[in-house]
Amino acid sequence: MSWKSCRPLALAFVFASAFSAMNAHADAPLLSEVHTVALADAVVPAEHTFTVSSGGNGDTYTLTLTDFGATGATPAPLHAVKLAVTSGGTIVGTPMTGPGNMSFKVATGDYAIHVVGTLGDPGSGHIGIHITNSVNDTVYDFADDLAPPPDAIPLGGSGIDDTFTVPASGNFQVNLSDLQLPQALTTLTLAIVQEGGSLITTLPAAGSVTVALQSGVSYRIFAVGSVNAPLINAGLFGANITPAGSTAPVYSKTVPVGAVTLLGAPMLTATNYTLTASDLQLPSGLQQFGAAVTLNGQAVAALNTTGTQAFTGTAATYQVFGVGVVPAGGMGSYTVNVKSAQDTALNVARAVVDPTTTNHAYSFDTTLQTGQTYAFDVGDFGYPAPFATLTVAVVQNGALVTGSQLNIGTSVANSPATGTANIMPVAGPVSIIAFAQPATASAGLFGVDLTASGGTAAFATTQGVGQIFSVRKLTIVTAGRYAVTVGDVGFPATFANLAAIVTHGTSRVGSIYGGGTFGFSAVAGEDYSVNFVAQPTGTDLAGTYSMVVATAPTPTLDFSATPTSVDSGGTATLKWTGTNVTSCTASNGWSGSKSASDSFPTGALTATTTYVLSCDGPGGPVSQSVTVTVNSAPAPSKGGGGVIRPEVLLVLFGLLLFRRRMFPC
Repeated sequence: MSWKSCRPLALAFVFASAFSAMNAHADAPLLSEVHTVALADAVVPAEHTFTVSSGGNGDTYTLTLTDFGATGATPAPLHAVKLAVTSGGTIVGTPMTGPGNMSFKVATGDYAIHVVGTLGDPGSGHIGIHITNSVNDTVYDFADDLAPPPDAIPLGGSGIDDTFTVPASGNFQVNLSDLQLPQALTTLTLAIVQEGGSLITTLPAAGSVTVALQSGVSYRIFAVGSVNAPLINAGLFGANITPAGSTAPVYSKTVPVGAVTLLGAPMLTATNYTLTASDLQLPSGLQQFGAAVTLNGQAVAALNTTGTQAFTGTAATYQVFGVGVVPAGGMGSYTVNVKSAQDTALNVARAVVDPTTTNHAYSFDTTLQTGQTYAFDVGDFGYPAPFATLTVAVVQNGALVTGSQLNIGTSVANSPATGTANIMPVAGPVSIIAFAQPATASAGLFGVDLTASGGTAAFATTQGVGQIFSVRKLTIVTAGRYAVTVGDVGFPATFANLAAIVTHGTSRVGSIYGGGTFGFSAVAGEDYSVNFVAQPTGTDLAGTYSMVVATAPTPTLDFSATPTSVDSGGTATLKWTGTNVTSCTASNGWSGSKSASDSFPTGALTATTTYVLSCDGPGGPVSQSVTVTVNSAPAPSKGGGGVIRPEVLLVLFGLLLFRRRMFPC
């Protein structure tokens, strides 16, 4: 099985969390975060928050970053480590490029610490963060481990580097087991040392040894397993430490190597179970696959081919591992089931690809509450480019649900495609498996959802491919317009490109590329996904973004003309001021894109003209119009030399006689 597969919800993100938009207060953001994210193959960044109270306002804090791996008896320093402190979306002080000290002034409010790094060879990844105030009082202490994602097992080998103590002094049996899934390991070794002290014991191969251990002493256990099989690079081993005469270990761990992955950790009871595994032959058969159920570092059931094996469980938490290996350049899938006569403890399917290709495989698990007809939808969001091919299917009870396989391709050049099917799964667990082949951009974004009859959403997710990807879920309480503001914080380097895309099921409802603000309309009671996708720069393969989702402000527009009336040939000046708008467009008496606030001379006018200005912002559109009236020209004069009409002469003569009679003098 490829280590690319089985990554629910995201390639890599720091906090896999969902946010409910309980927007009882219109002014409170639905989401406000600053996060450092990394590519799937990179070390997961570490983040911690702290708050400065009013008593610390204006103080100078000193932060000390320690690489504990470089200070032990056997140094194992990080290859590189960087740290930044942020307040909101702003970096505070000067980011650190290695272990040491930094000082920065603080104000009242919340702060976040962001750490990225790369492991050395060897490199422990253990770090410490110590913060003091200006009088050297300790304000905060943090400890963390920089490590790859839990499911990003590097091909070729894996190991144990843990500490443990024993409750009482005495003799203990150390067991190291090769669980041979799907094959024996080439190398398997173990060592136990006293912290800061001497070597206790070693095991150069699978086996057991008895050692004397003391209570109150801290011990460190190291184990390494690897396989030298380039075509089938996979294995599984376990280690445990058990008091003499007991079956309850004080330490145990099972470690997948290469393509083997942890499928689940079900709680079993004292009853009989069966382990079932099969090759789904989708889209083609596997070269090799298998599954194992383990407890305390030991296998209790294992299959290296299609089949069923029975075992007796106890009341404990078990681990179930699986592996699928495809032919060179291929893709495939398998399913694993653990169940008793009473219930199903685990029922999953996994998609796998050849990790040397640009293809990607994903698996999503959910549980359906009812058996009925569901609308199964798949959408290609086309960012940064549509997929060359996208195959998605629903698996339940060891087989594909009838009619659920959707093969999505770009039916029109550079145009994303969608697919839908009505399927009838039964109530219970299901897995959705997906195979994505990006186009030349080697990246993409797709969405999958299951909707019950009546419109009830049973499952919905989005998945970024070949790029940094983070998703946040919002449940809208109040219908209306919402604004998303996203920015590049610039630590440890700026992104080559970034985008925020809001999706509802498999539909895109809003997006922005390169940072900024955009708006979307949301329906009360519906779930929306805010997807952040980006391509990092630099050797750290990581970046930091800020994102705020809040009620969108209402746009306003003040649009006027001076003067509003002119004579023919006269001119007027249009003036406008838009608030909470991002773009404006002119129409009717003028045209073209306009800035949010500006002025414009009309030029000579010979006819009354109406000007319309339409602006758009996160809160929606707003439009106004003004009219400039052109006055009518005065009637032309007749001039001298004309003949006086007879009726006019009679009136004038009558007026003259009347004046003489009334005023004889």
